[in-house]
Order: sequence, then C-alpha cells, then structure tokens
Amino acid sequence: MADTEKSKKELFLELPLEERKRRLALVTDIEVEQLLYDWSFTGRPKQQSPQGDWRIWLIMAGRGFGKTRTGAEWVREQVKQGRKRIAIVAPTSADARDVAVEGESGIIAISPSWDKPVYEPSKRRVTWSNGAIATLYSAEEPERLRGPQHDAAWTDEIAAWAYQQETWDMLQFGLRLGKNPQTVITSTPKPTQLLFRLVKESRDPDNRIVVTQGSSYENKSNLAKPFFDQIVQYEGTTLGRQEIHAELIDLAESGIIKKSWFKWWSAKEPTPEFVYIVQSYDTAFTEKTHNDPTACSTWGVFRPDQESPFCVMLLDAWQDHLKYPDLRDRAQDEYLKSVYGSNEQKADIVLIEDKGSGITLRQDLSRAGVPTKAYNPGKADKVARLHAVSHLVANGRVYLPESKAVSKDIATWGQEFLEQLCMFPTPDQHDDYVDTFSQALSLLRDQAWLTIQADDDLDMEEMRQVNSERPTVNSNPYSL
Repeated sequence: MADTEKSKKELFLELPLEERKRRLALVTDIEVEQLLYDWSFTGRPKQQSPQGDWRIWLIMAGRGFGKTRTGAEWVREQVKQGRKRIAIVAPTSADARDVAVEGESGIIAISPSWDKPVYEPSKRRVTWSNGAIATLYSAEEPERLRGPQHDAAWTDEIAAWAYQQETWDMLQFGLRLGKNPQTVITSTPKPTQLLFRLVKESRDPDNRIVVTQGSSYENKSNLAKPFFDQIVQYEGTTLGRQEIHAELIDLAESGIIKKSWFKWWSAKEPTPEFVYIVQSYDTAFTEKTHNDPTACSTWGVFRPDQESPFCVMLLDAWQDHLKYPDLRDRAQDEYLKSVYGSNEQKADIVLIEDKGSGITLRQDLSRAGVPTKAYNPGKADKVARLHAVSHLVANGRVYLPESKAVSKDIATWGQEFLEQLCMFPTPDQHDDYVDTFSQALSLLRDQAWLTIQADDDLDMEEMRQVNSERPTVNSNPYSL
C-alpha cells in the first residue's frame, strides 16, 4: 500500500466538524464497539494489508511502530476470511506465548468479546469459534515445522531467530494449503542474510514480496514520552538507524572485511595463469541438518601483471551438509577433477581445519594420495584470525571474479561467500566460509606468497621450489 493512502480514521478526521458530529450521532453503541475493533479504521495506512496478489509481506519497522499489533490483526483478519490453519513462529516459545498471543498487542488482547479465541498453552494453539487454528512454533526448533500444513503464517522478529534459514525453509515447505498461502513478517531489521535476500528479491515483481518500512516516531502518540527521551540518544548512530528508523544496515562496508577493499578481475579478461592453488575446508562438527555445513573455498595465486606482487583470487566456493563418507568423496573429486586458470592447474594443497570430521577427512585424503595440510588456529578465535589477514584485502592483494551481468559484483556462485565474509561477525550467521578464507590466506601469508614484492629476485618456479621444500611435520599452525 502506498504511503500516501489514508486510513478510514484519517479520512473521517478530515471531514468538517459538523459532518463528523452528524455521522457520530447516528452511530449506535454496538456500532461504536465494532468500529473500535475494525482495524481498517483504527490502524495506520502502513499497518493495513497490501493490495494485490502478494505472497510475502515484510514489515521492517522500528521499536514501538506497532509490528506485533499489525501481525495479530492480520491473523484475526485471515480467520474472518476463512483461513483455517495458521502458523505463528517467534524466536522462542516464550515469545510466541508472551508476545504474539498473550501480550498487550497480542491476539487475545486485540480480539473483541464476541469473537475471542481460546488459547491452549499445552497444545500450543489458539482456536476460534469457526474452527480456525493458529499453532505456535519456536525458531529454536525448526524440525517442529516439518510435516504440519498451513495456509497462512505470521513470523515475528525473524532477525532474532536462532536457526533463521532452517526455520524459514521448513515453514515454506508447509505453506501448501489453499489457493494463495501468505506470510507476514514483522521484525526490526537486523542485518541477516535472509532479510537481505528477501529485500533483494522484492525488487522483482514476479517474487510477489511487498516491503513496508516504518520508524518508531510514526506511533509516537501511543508510546510513553520517556521512551522517546531514551531513543533520541541513539539518533545518528548505526544502532539508531536500525532500531528506530528500520534501516537494513549494509554490513558489507562495516564488518572486519569490507567489500570495497576487494579488487575485481574483469569478466571480459581471460582467466590468468595460477602458480599455486589452495582448496580450503571447514568441515561440520556434527551431521545434524541445523548445524553448520561443510564449506570449501579455492584460492589461486597469480600476478595481475609482470610488475605486480603476487595476489590471490577466489576460484570456487561451495557449502553443503554432507555426511561421511559423502564428504570424503566430494573432497577427493574436487581435488582430482577440478582444474583452474588458463594453464588448467590442479590444486597444490588441500587445507583442512584440524577439528571434528576434518581430522578424519585429512587422514583419509592423505591415504588416497591427496596432498593435505592441517590448520590448527591454536587459541586464536575466529575474529582474531580474520583480523590477522584483513590487511591483505585492504592492500589490494585479494581479487574476486567479476559477474558477467553486474559490474563490480561477484559471480553468482560466490555471492553467499562474499555476503557471509563481509557480514562477519554478525550474530546468528554461519561463519564456515569465513574460516576457509582466514586459514587459506594465513597459509599463503606464512608461505610468503602474499608478502613477495614486485622487485624480489625469486620468480614463480623458485617460489614453488621454496614451498615444496618447507617441512610438513610439526610446522604449527599447519602441522600434519
């Protein structure tokens, strides 16, 4: 709905005073009560369901905007329209109960006495007199959504979900009842991969995603003055832009690694010749579907021109939930069958983090004749490891392959890698690609590939010889 459209209440208030008095004199007490529970009259324009054929309505709004009330009113309206199976998904079970159902703006509070539903906490459901049922789910348990079917869904504070993508995927698989299942998302827009993707997809009308943004100030008349005295202190800050004005902050330029630091290898240029190639793995510690996947990124060392120092380019990136021995077979095939660059070179080394299934993977690959190294970060955490190689990106030593369709953007297969890397360390995000990046660049830095100067005497073949002579036993942190 366009921001310029007005609610019934606003249109009524624009009438001359005498006309308003005349109309009010004709309204009975029953009609007054009905009018107070008519959301199309009491709600603001941005809180009204969009017109047209939409699939997802994403409401990104600041604190106090009235997101919960909007979601609850939308659910009530769907029940009136005949929907029978509605999913309500919140960050936790307590949130679903205390906010979405029993809260001051929840379903029970906003329902009129003649149509108040029955809440059964033990069954996690709300039931209306016409037989419609809303079932409550926690984003902490995505598997609970595997199986149940729904014709509508309200997802609250999706940016705070513990297993965001997994829960969202399970919910979408269950939206298979009725002719047009719809989902409403009410959330403060913390920067997450899912929100970024939904906003991006909303630009294509074929995806049928409507985005509504609103600030805290739009509901100022219904909120306590001390609340605004407090939040005004955050005006002008990144937190204020996010929590008050509902901006989806682009962390590609505010994380440890910034997108603008990378150099781009033009899609119009032929692939260069690589002199050393690393396949870097971060393996999943467990095999449960909601845990981290195994990730792999491949990096090739090259010189952009004869006068340049050695640089490194991303050649491939993928992640998948793989059980053993499927992981071993995939890694072995990647090494044996993949070639890179104009000289069609195979990987020189397969680098694997020395933990969990990574230990078994390295041992099995080594027995199969694949050259491997173990990466042991010691006591350094993920943030420290990324900081340790960030200067290599900042100084223009890391290239990304440019998309053929979009200038200064990565090829499609690398988009998830770049998003994850530049958004780190955002909470609730996978960081598997981040680990593959930091350990690969650490190896290349320690082997002197990324510290060679353009006027050094060592040529490419000499560098290869230097690295082939390096010890492979007890050389921490990459000891075998």
